[in-house]
Amino acid sequence: MLKLDKKDHKLLHELDINARQPVSVLAKKLKTSRDVVDYRIKRLQKEEVITGFNAFIDSSKLGYYIYRVMLKFYSISRKDYTELIEILNNNNNIFWVGETYGFVDLGIGFWFQEEEEFHEFYTKLMSRYRRYIKKDYVHRIIHNNYLDRAYILEEKQKTRLVKREEFKLGGEKKEKFDDVDLKIMKILVKDARAPIIQIAESTDLDSATIIYRIKHLEKKKIILGYRANIDLNKIKREFYTVKVYLNDFSRKKQIVSLLKSAPFVTNLIEAIGSWDVEFDMEVKNSEEYHNFIDELKDRYEEISEIEFFRASKTYKVIDAPL
Repeated sequence: MLKLDKKDHKLLHELDINARQPVSVLAKKLKTSRDVVDYRIKRLQKEEVITGFNAFIDSSKLGYYIYRVMLKFYSISRKDYTELIEILNNNNNIFWVGETYGFVDLGIGFWFQEEEEFHEFYTKLMSRYRRYIKKDYVHRIIHNNYLDRAYILEEKQKTRLVKREEFKLGGEKKEKFDDVDLKIMKILVKDARAPIIQIAESTDLDSATIIYRIKHLEKKKIILGYRANIDLNKIKREFYTVKVYLNDFSRKKQIVSLLKSAPFVTNLIEAIGSWDVEFDMEVKNSEEYHNFIDELKDRYEEISEIEFFRASKTYKVIDAPL
């Protein structure tokens, strides 16, 4: 396994908060040469620590609602389970399918432009598989508040009182965009570090127009930012998604503030019909997870129950409905 040094950690953090930074800018921040930065990025990609770079698109600005469904099965045969996964994988309105362990067995992410479309699809799915399903959780996601991986920097692991970079996705009105904007977004979703010249050649436009278009998409917050896709196994991290019930909402804002300051909390979720507080964690191990949860319970008597699950296998993931 590739051993990461301090400069690797610094580089990963910079690419996590803005993957589109030029090599020249990264070189200044790392206090090294452009050649060294270029070499390190290629090495991290070759070792699959970085599995890609993608633009962060706010699907709500494209006119989509986001829904999440989590299923707990009584029992289901391998044949029927495989058939279900195939149906989900082949549906263009589904962007994530993941096998989980914890209090649910399967997680599914949907985006639909009309609520009625989602209702119709989900009703058909349940009519076919209801006999296998012990419990289904259906929520409409209002916001995903994605936070930077502050834990990557050693100095940021020493304290929770750090300023975090944040991408807040969802809950917005549809913005105007055209086919050219879509072409640009499709390129950047696949490769957030694609050079302007390459994008210009792919769209038959000049570089100045591409620069203007990208800045305009960023200004309207259709493009929220650019991130590196990091393989958590390669940096020795474990993923947990945590669901919290409260018996009193008086200190909910304080709980959320504490979560935002914890360097290994990477997403806060706001959804209709869900738990009172939801967040994702990328921790060193189960001990770090349990220590933090115990601390949270001890500090806030308003917490009545905490549940979690972990994704053990991902069947499908799409970054944007383009």
